[in-house]
Amino acid sequence: MHVQPVATRNRNPAIDSLKALLAALVVAHHAFLAYTTSGYGSMVVEPRKFVAFDFVTGYLDLWFMSLFFFLSGLFVGKAVDRKGAGGYALGRLLRLGLPYVIGVVLINVPAFFFQYWAWLEQTTGTGIVLGAGEFLKFWGATIGTGQGQLWFL
Repeated sequence: MHVQPVATRNRNPAIDSLKALLAALVVAHHAFLAYTTSGYGSMVVEPRKFVAFDFVTGYLDLWFMSLFFFLSGLFVGKAVDRKGAGGYALGRLLRLGLPYVIGVVLINVPAFFFQYWAWLEQTTGTGIVLGAGEFLKFWGATIGTGQGQLWFL
């Protein structure tokens, strides 16, 4: 008798294919953003523009993230039934909260520190760092929660 591994048991190939397609669309969407006329949401903005990418990214913005949330919501009920509400919440906290906290410390603080340094250079002309308290005030005033690149968590 052949027993399937746990990872492949109860998988729905259609759902898996849809998630793969959505992931590819996310990559394409972000690649196109650099070439839109607005450059909205892109760290890289190319001088060459292609207006058709404005329509593609605008169309994708209408539905593809909502579909991701819908797909994830389809499986919450089964997970809560299997793990219980407390176990599910703890699992989410460990799987999403811990990487978020680590990412804020290791990625966002250094990244926004250099943004702060550039802001000081522009506003004071010196670029002299004023201290951790001033940096935290700047970070809170400009970034809010400080999520930056970790918005998806």
